[in-house]
Formats: sequence, C-alpha cells, structure tokens
Amino acid sequence: MLCSKYPLDLDNRIEKAKELLKTSNGKYRLYEIANKVGLSLRHLSRTFKKNNSKSFNHLCIEIKMEYAKKLLKNTNLTIDQIAYEVGYSHWSSFTRRFKERVKYSPIEYRRMNK
Repeated sequence: MLCSKYPLDLDNRIEKAKELLKTSNGKYRLYEIANKVGLSLRHLSRTFKKNNSKSFNHLCIEIKMEYAKKLLKNTNLTIDQIAYEVGYSHWSSFTRRFKERVKYSPIEYRRMNK
C-alpha cells in the first residue's frame, strides 16, 4: 500500500522529481529524488525518460551546465569553486563536461559573456 504522503498520480510524481532536480540546480542524485517522490530508482528512471524524452542524468547535467553558465556570467568565483558548486569534485571533470555541452571552456565562456 502506498504511503499517504505521496500523491497517487505518477505524472505528479515525475513533475515533482523534475521540480526537485531544477530547484537543487541538479545536485540531487536519483536515489534522493526517488525517495522523496516515493518511487523505486528503476521505476523513476524508466518513467522519467519515457515522460521527458531525456534521461534523469541528461537533464541533471543540462541543469548543472545552465547553473554553471549563470555563475560564470554573474560571479567572480573561480572555475574550481563553480565546479564544486554545481556538484563536481574536480575542476577538470567539470571543464571537460562543460566544453562537451557548451562548446567552449568555462574560461572562454566567461570571457565572452562578461
């Protein structure tokens, strides 16, 4: 039986998962969101992709990169600080992922947008 703190509608749970992901700037992990919306990891992952045409991880990275772009434009935080802020433990991993997604390094992006 489903606990009453969770809405019965699966679509509402998926929307809540998206909302949690966006408001956390992509910092929540799948298991944390699954727990918060009352779904198993597997069920949330499958249903999320089916309902959004993007996987949870893809959307998470997309949100992190948008947040990083905002920080690069509007703050003087170092690349290392921004990497940590968006959930990367190493600036090199962040820089590689940023360049893959944005087509510019974080430093190049900052120069173009300041």
